[in-house]
Amino acid sequence: MKGRVDVETSRFIAALLAAILWCAFVPAPAHAQALLRVPGDFEDIQSAIDVSEPGDIILVDKGTYPGGLEVGSEHSGITIRGVDRNEVVLDGGDDTETAIEVTADDVAIENLTAHNFTGTAFKWDGVDGLVARYLTAYRVGGFGIHIHQSRKALVEEAYVSGAGRAAFGLEGCDPCDVEFNRLTARYAETGLLVLDARGQISVRGSLFEYNGAGILLSTFGLTKGIHQASAIVANNTIKDNGTEPTPSASEFGGFAGIGIGIAGGSQNTIRENEVRGNAGYGIVLWSIEQANGRRRITARNEIFDNEVGRNKRADLAAAVQLGPKNCFARNGSTRTRPALIEDLFPCAVVAPTPTGTATGTATPTPTPTPTVEPSPAATLAPGGDRKVSRDLPRTLEEAAANKGDHPSYELMAAAEPQPTLPGAADTGGLPPRREAPEPSRALTWIAIVVVALTIGGLVFLRTLAG
Repeated sequence: MKGRVDVETSRFIAALLAAILWCAFVPAPAHAQALLRVPGDFEDIQSAIDVSEPGDIILVDKGTYPGGLEVGSEHSGITIRGVDRNEVVLDGGDDTETAIEVTADDVAIENLTAHNFTGTAFKWDGVDGLVARYLTAYRVGGFGIHIHQSRKALVEEAYVSGAGRAAFGLEGCDPCDVEFNRLTARYAETGLLVLDARGQISVRGSLFEYNGAGILLSTFGLTKGIHQASAIVANNTIKDNGTEPTPSASEFGGFAGIGIGIAGGSQNTIRENEVRGNAGYGIVLWSIEQANGRRRITARNEIFDNEVGRNKRADLAAAVQLGPKNCFARNGSTRTRPALIEDLFPCAVVAPTPTGTATGTATPTPTPTPTVEPSPAATLAPGGDRKVSRDLPRTLEEAAANKGDHPSYELMAAAEPQPTLPGAADTGGLPPRREAPEPSRALTWIAIVVVALTIGGLVFLRTLAG
């Protein structure tokens, strides 16, 4: 009996060792990218998200779906795509906060429309890598597209209207590495709000019209340790902002009428834009006070080769108490505050650049950033205009007091149909997947341990019985 048990024990140990060696040295099969169709394979979008793995494409058919979708960190590298931008719709019904919130890296959302959410339509929070393209958002209480404490982003061919905060928001990243290309922002509190964000930010070929303010580059200390810097705003059209009623859900509604404003930002380049017909200042620089009471000086900004006209208060403006090395050059403008602003804040050297497009509808001609050397004449305090300083809020509290009345986002018009993503339904022959993903290697190990304990227990009992 003892010999037979020893033989059985030896066989068990050998089998167990073979299983352990297999798990340790045989690589797990790589996940094959799959196509998850909604509603073909899954009843709803969240069910598809919950089983998705890196590389999967969730393809959503025409229809209206609820929002409140969440892409958690375990679902990195997926794509959520509608087959038709205008007919794949997320409807919040004015009782859901967010259409889609992403906390996973490298997630792309494409070719969808979202409307009537109390907060933000499409939000990425704390991620590294994202794509947002061919998206439409309208009638939202917060942002259309909001990139919060995230980096490495591409946002292109997106349309937002009727947003209670900003149509597009970038906040709290350093370095950001974010590209905004060919956007349209209309009837929002702010077209584009870049707040406490710095490093490798570009805004090109976009249209900002009929918002409260067009573009704000600002540092108000809402994200500790990061001040706004290093954005390129080029080849855009910024027009008629502050001329129509917009919703307003934050203090930034107090900056209405500004085309492009730099408030506490530094080392930004504003070039080759068309800025016209805004209710306040076309392009304006002023310093502000942060929430902690510290002053944030606006410095080292370059404003050149813009066409600026018919802005109500002034086309180009600079307040008093600016920091050093702000400069203006070769701008087409009629009225400036102070007068002769390009003489008071001159650029010593401005390299000529090829002409791009400022229509906001075509792809801008790629051009390298020119070398602009601010001259020593642009120093703190001298040359600014005191009326500009009096006109503009220096704190968020002042801005809030400056807002006035605004309509609810719910009263704003629906967006008109927008161009859809070419080849949206072309998935490159990815196989479908209806079942849940295969168990992970960790689950395999757990199963082996359970089997080993079970067999070991049986052998032990048989030994006692012998």
